[in-house]
Amino acid sequence: MDIGHRLDLSEVMGLSMEQALAKLYSEAIAQIKTAEGAEDFFYYEDYEQIVRNSFKSEDFLLAEENLLFFYQYYTLYPYVGGYPVFHLAYDQRGAAAPAVPPIANQEEERELYFAAGHLLDRNRDIQDGGMGYYTNWNDYRFALSDITSTNARLTVYTESNSPAGREDETLTVKLEKVDGYWVMERMVY
Repeated sequence: MDIGHRLDLSEVMGLSMEQALAKLYSEAIAQIKTAEGAEDFFYYEDYEQIVRNSFKSEDFLLAEENLLFFYQYYTLYPYVGGYPVFHLAYDQRGAAAPAVPPIANQEEERELYFAAGHLLDRNRDIQDGGMGYYTNWNDYRFALSDITSTNARLTVYTESNSPAGREDETLTVKLEKVDGYWVMERMVY
């Protein structure tokens, strides 16, 4: 959708934020319960409480047929399970939800965005050791450009809070797909 600003979850859902979150929590819990008993069921025992307390309202995507919403690694189960991703059919949103135009299948691009988010999380974890000391890794956004099947450019927008003062910071790194996995050419700091 090209409307000139980023839609927040309540706008996409056509509901108040509280109603939108309640609907997503209910859907996530229902999808988890459906998977209970399966051999690859990795969810923590207190998943219902975690679903309600750990969702970040910006963690959603508009996909071809569904609203995809996800939790960060380690939130609902160990790393081995990957990103916990759930879906909500567009017709399950509120009456005031905007129409979503047809979206082409973007599975490879979506995979790249998930990989970039994961790589930045790992990069941030390593940064806690001291490199990039002034970079704000708690509040950043990123964009991907120059995307091909094996390469992309990752740009991180954040701020630096050094003794000299606060200023916007833009960090750029090349991503490359190696043996089926996206990797950064170097750490970002």
